[in-house]
Amino acid sequence: MKTKVLHLSLSHGGGIISALETYIINSPLSDHYLVAANDDSCQINISNPKNLVNTYIINLNFKGILSLYEIYKQIKPTHIHLHSSIAGVVGRLIFPFFKNVIYTPHCYAFERTDISKIKRCFFYFAERLLALKPTTVAGCSPREVTLGNELAFKVFKKKISNIFLTNYSSITHKWQNPNNSIKRVIMIGRICPQKDANFFIQTFKQLQLLDSSIKFYWIGNGADNDINKLLLNGITCSGWLSREELVDEVLNSDLYFHCAAWEGNPMSVLEVSRMEMPIVGRKIPSLESIGLKQLSTTPEGCAQLIYKHFNNKDSLANSEFVKVNELCSEKNQMEALKVIYSIKDNELH
Repeated sequence: MKTKVLHLSLSHGGGIISALETYIINSPLSDHYLVAANDDSCQINISNPKNLVNTYIINLNFKGILSLYEIYKQIKPTHIHLHSSIAGVVGRLIFPFFKNVIYTPHCYAFERTDISKIKRCFFYFAERLLALKPTTVAGCSPREVTLGNELAFKVFKKKISNIFLTNYSSITHKWQNPNNSIKRVIMIGRICPQKDANFFIQTFKQLQLLDSSIKFYWIGNGADNDINKLLLNGITCSGWLSREELVDEVLNSDLYFHCAAWEGNPMSVLEVSRMEMPIVGRKIPSLESIGLKQLSTTPEGCAQLIYKHFNNKDSLANSEFVKVNELCSEKNQMEALKVIYSIKDNELH
């Protein structure tokens, strides 16, 4: 008998869409239903996997939230999977007695660095309070699993083992050094506080002091003033690209630089890792937890790592890709999905 999984995604941006799509495709013995509040600032849409039975679009307001219960009664799901901190709050409050609740934060809200310490503390204690509702935390990175375990331990005073539900990229293209006359460094993502374009700009400025032939490119969109700030500092901004155009940009670039201030397990990093492209990143816990080593906490440090790469090709060894790709693999994702959606091995044959 197929399980019915109701996905609730109320912060439906590009990274969550990409991750959610792989969860659906890689759990074919479940029927999936998606309730989403569209994010107008993101132009990435979920495809239509054959086991995605229906999609419901709601407004993120009181009336929209109330409609969730009607959708729930119509579907009668066996599992409810909550995506993002917003969905984690709403889902656990609206369905307090539902047993099979799975929660993937895609980065806990209390990890944000663009808000005050008071707000971060509020989000943290809200998560501790909501942890009273027994829930399987399916963390998208080892870091997220650790945080989920710590929250549960503080509530129940015993060790809780949550699940590592890795994000996974199915991209098959392989990067080869394009030997550009102009060295191209790219970043992929929405221009927003989380991705921290200021860190990108400051790294670029530091790098220009070392090598002015290295150019920075941002693939993604954002507010006009944020785009203009990049442009005024000599950084090219492409806006959102089609999938084919994005792959071409990556293949024609020399290095990927991920400058986000906080993350869950970013799909852009997993995609370029799957393509075996060199990666430098900002040193944040989520990137450390998936095995990346070429990281620094400061723009100056990141500039040095990028400069070192272009002057010493052995500085970014392929072994990093191997570790990340083995950890964030399709096999590991499928095994985790079998556990959280209660699929037995004998049902796979």
